[in-house]
Amino acid sequence: MDRVRVGVVGAGAFGRHHARVYASLPGAVLTGVADVRPGRAEEVAAPLGAEAFTDPAGLFGKVDAVSIAVPTTLHADIGEQFLQRGIHVLVEKPIAHTLEDADRLVRAAAAGGVTTVIARPDTLRPPAAASSRWGTWNASTPPSRSCAKSSPAPVFSSRTAWGRSRRAASTSTSSWT
Repeated sequence: MDRVRVGVVGAGAFGRHHARVYASLPGAVLTGVADVRPGRAEEVAAPLGAEAFTDPAGLFGKVDAVSIAVPTTLHADIGEQFLQRGIHVLVEKPIAHTLEDADRLVRAAAAGGVTTVIARPDTLRPPAAASSRWGTWNASTPPSRSCAKSSPAPVFSSRTAWGRSRRAASTSTSSWT
């Protein structure tokens, strides 16, 4: 069986988790970890036998799929680069900072014929990662727009309303660190 080559963009708490789980899956091989902080990328990648990059572009041509675990405001710009190259993308929730950015990701996935998955809390647990039950979409199965009761703005998800409102996302103080 061919193993899926995966990479992780962002080596913070979520990115570390994605990398660790991918490295443990028999059907996957963690090829690289990218983070703007060189030491952080190396710290996550080296023990798992992966390459470290300071630019997500270092993963181009080396992965079949990538997890994006960076601040929400960067999801669309980074995700679109991978989707346009035919690389499947798992993006941490929420999918994007704005609905326009979410639409960009959906269009890029459809145009590239690839899949985009919005990470859910159980997405990377080994039993869930090994199954096909996670919500996905591509050109043939578009995402639904749904509103979370706690969220005044529509958010994207394949099954349920995950993510934050635009107002909450715009007040975030996180940075890709």
